[in-house]
Amino acid sequence: MFIGSCACISRIGILIFSKVIDQTIMMQSNELWVEVDEKGRLVLPPEVAERYGMQAGAQMFLREGSKGLQLQRPITQLAKVYIEPTSRCNLTCKTCIRNAWDESQGDMADETFELVLQYLEALPYRPTLFFGGFGEPLLLANIAEMITKAKKVAGKVELITNGILLTESCARKLIESGLDTLWVSVDGVTPESYADIRIGAELPKVLENIRRLAFMRHKTNRRPEIGIAFVAMRKNIGDLPALIKKGPSLGVSRFMVTNVFPYTKEMCGEMLDVFSVDSFESRSSPWTPHIDLPRMDMNETSQEAIFRTLRNRHNVRMNGVSLGQEHGRCPFIEKCP
Repeated sequence: MFIGSCACISRIGILIFSKVIDQTIMMQSNELWVEVDEKGRLVLPPEVAERYGMQAGAQMFLREGSKGLQLQRPITQLAKVYIEPTSRCNLTCKTCIRNAWDESQGDMADETFELVLQYLEALPYRPTLFFGGFGEPLLLANIAEMITKAKKVAGKVELITNGILLTESCARKLIESGLDTLWVSVDGVTPESYADIRIGAELPKVLENIRRLAFMRHKTNRRPEIGIAFVAMRKNIGDLPALIKKGPSLGVSRFMVTNVFPYTKEMCGEMLDVFSVDSFESRSSPWTPHIDLPRMDMNETSQEAIFRTLRNRHNVRMNGVSLGQEHGRCPFIEKCP
């Protein structure tokens, strides 16, 4: 169940990152049995019903698929709240909207943040709260205190950073704050490719900061979970496999790959999703056949044939998993357990 509504609270704006993660693997740790009562009603555990806002009278979308039924969360439930605590940043990145948008910079007022927490506390459920936006959250001296307060009213708390200010002292505060997930933006696997995008940053320093936090968190049951956010472009997509391979040595367990937002003419030339609307990312055509592929190796022999099958907009499933765009998917609120 990944569909709901979202709220973005910011001083001047918000940038929300999408995620590309194999949900069938992630869901295995949260599988459970449910019962059907004598009246044919599905009985869910109370904690699950509360988490997804399944109150009396709530309307939910039910979809029938080849593997069974898919139940999506009520559209009235606030699933995720994005807060931009500051619009200030310590880097000048080529992918940033500041290259095309001249706005004053500043921090969210304490009164605004406290008001948001009050509204969240009044909800009958606990949405995820995400700290991030066009600014660098770690520039705020009290960011750890903000996370601690947010933990009291949110189901989970996440934060995204460029990792430059992730010092030992800062890492300790984030761990003690109860932060659930820390995302670090890394757009290259070599110092040269990384610095070409994130001007003013040094990759070795960022990687060492990640590695140190991963070591320090062992006393807190490996919290926060560490993820890498990768903005995919023509110039750096070749770095992705090597970066993923490096992940385990850094303590990274999640990767979030997003397409670049073309704020400038230069970034328009870096887009990797120019034609995706008319290819396998679009809705599968009802006039093309349904194709079920078995599990197979993706290598030099098979990859070209599979790619061409997808480009023909067939309704393709591999090993029971659809390879086309899921209807109703919203990257702003989609989340994994």
